[in-house]
Amino acid sequence: MVEGNIRFGLNAVKASGTRPWRRIKRAREEGGRFTSLWDFCARVDCRTVNKKSIEALIKCGAFDSTGASRKGMLGVLEAAQGAGQKAQQDALIGQGSIFDLSGDAGAVGGRARPTSSRARPTR
Repeated sequence: MVEGNIRFGLNAVKASGTRPWRRIKRAREEGGRFTSLWDFCARVDCRTVNKKSIEALIKCGAFDSTGASRKGMLGVLEAAQGAGQKAQQDALIGQGSIFDLSGDAGAVGGRARPTSSRARPTR
């Protein structure tokens, strides 16, 4: 227990394996805490961490700190994954967005980071 909360390692989460959790840990070390499901999907390698793994993370409360509801996150998971995959592909080929011109956007640790809140429901 930590501050009245039960904590457990990512390996204890259903649908897990060592490789996905290493990728998640690396993305967090490189870019800091994940601010949303959208941020997570954009920064974590979508080829390694699949939908089933992310669903398990949502259901166990791993994203509760974002303030979004679990039901809401499960409802937008496919869209978040699609946007994240596109952001990762765009980063690999050097493709930018008109929203990148503001200067506060860009890659974090070699991974694309979402730059605007368009089409990203928070609840």
